[in-house]
Formats: sequence, C-alpha cells, structure tokens
Amino acid sequence: MGDTGIFTTSVNVIAKAGAGASAISALDTWINKIVLQQENYVNCILKKKITAAVFAALSTDVKYLISDLSENLCAIYVIFYNMAGYSSRTEAELMIKVLYRRAMDDIKLLESEDIQKFMGM
Repeated sequence: MGDTGIFTTSVNVIAKAGAGASAISALDTWINKIVLQQENYVNCILKKKITAAVFAALSTDVKYLISDLSENLCAIYVIFYNMAGYSSRTEAELMIKVLYRRAMDDIKLLESEDIQKFMGM
C-alpha cells in the first residue's frame, strides 16, 4: 500500500519517529490513517483545503513547511503507539517534545501574515 496523503509521506514520518518506532506503527496502513487526520488538521489551520492541485502550485518553501508540520504531528503518534523500542521512555518523550515544538513553530510561521507575504502564499 502506498502513501494516501497529499503532502505527508510514510518514509518521512518514520524518519522523524526514529529507529525506535514499533513495526506496527511503521506500517503504511497504520500511518496512512494518521496522515489523513493530520492533513485535515493542517487544512483547518491554514483555513484552506490543500488538494493535490493546490499543493503542486505552492512554492517549494511552502510545500516543505506544510509537509514538516504534518510529518511532525504524525511522528508523535507513531512514537506514542509504543515507546518500548526507544532506549528509554525519557528518550521517546524528548523526541515527542522536539516534534511538538517544531510543529507549533511551523503553525506560527504558517499563520503569520508577514511570512505568508514573504513566501507568496
């Protein structure tokens, strides 16, 4: 099964979740469910439906920022699913905190009118 998301790929989600991600949470079928939820969340934040055509028309900068946001949120769920693969619970929680902080930074940037003008959104 391939990726079902428009701007989020399983490969990038797993890379962000790290080597400790469980085999089940790393399955495309499992990740694809989370991807669809998070992409809809991103659409709500942007107040815009990002279809494949809309995404293709965006600048590369904006594409990477939107993808980064969704992938970070998805990776959090992959880690949450089962933290046993990480060297410690503390390591898994630290990874979640870093991903969450970056996602919140992405949201601030995407909501900023100055950044929207700068990036041509």
